[in-house]
Parts: sequence; structure tokens; C-alpha cells
Amino acid sequence: SPQVVCSSTGLSTSGTALIQLGSCTIAAGLGAGDRLEVQFDFAHSGTATGFTGALLIGGTTVASRARGATEALLAGHTSFGTYVGGQTWDTQTWGVALSLAASAGTAAVNTSQAVTVSLQGQMAGATSDSVLLRNFTVIRYPAQSNP
Repeated sequence: SPQVVCSSTGLSTSGTALIQLGSCTIAAGLGAGDRLEVQFDFAHSGTATGFTGALLIGGTTVASRARGATEALLAGHTSFGTYVGGQTWDTQTWGVALSLAASAGTAAVNTSQAVTVSLQGQMAGATSDSVLLRNFTVIRYPAQSNP
């Protein structure tokens, strides 16, 4: 059965360095066949400066998207699947004016240790605008075999 590991709102920043706006820690022991799903929504207040939203799982960047000054939202969905010796991931992101973008890759996160899901944001330049992590949800799908 799916397990909601965490679901929350996050912080905001007007800073120009990536900082963690929200996080979730998955207990040690993700195994082969387990899957994580992460859904997230960033909001941008103001129209003076662009922003970036990013998602890291266990230190691997699985989403990072820079947006222009007039974009109000950045939404996304990531699927992170484990296998013996590593992980694969795929991500989709989009916004109000921002077209859908998809990416995929592999990771080598040590899942025998706790794994941190980190949602980060930053502004493109000094500004009174801000980027806010509106909400995020992390769901774990434990491996299940059916003969």
C-alpha cells in the first residue's frame, strides 16, 4: 500500500543562493523495487526577478528549473525507483506560462541510510520578490511481489 511519508508547506526566500525551503527524511532501508513519488508546487511573488526551484533526493538533483520574472508558479512530479545497486528517476515540471519539460536519469543514493528529500529555491538576483514552496508530498510505494 502507498504510504504518505510527509506532506507539508514550506518556507520562502528572496536570497540569491539555493536554500532548503522544505524537506522530508525517509527512514533507512529503501529496497529494490521500492518507489518514491514527489509532487511539489513553488510560487513566485513579484515580477521583478526570475527564480529557480529544485528537488534533490539523497543529494542527487532530480529537478531544477529556472523561471523568468513573470512566471507565477512552478509545479512538478518526480518518480524515483530503486533497483539493486542504484535508482532511476524521471521528472516533469511546468508552470502557468512555462511549457512542460521532462527529464530522466540515474542515481547512486545509499538507501541503507536515511534519505533526505530536499526542496530548494533561490532568486536570480537581488530583489524584493520571493519564491515560496507552497506544498509538497512524498509517497512511498514499497516493493510488492505477486506471483
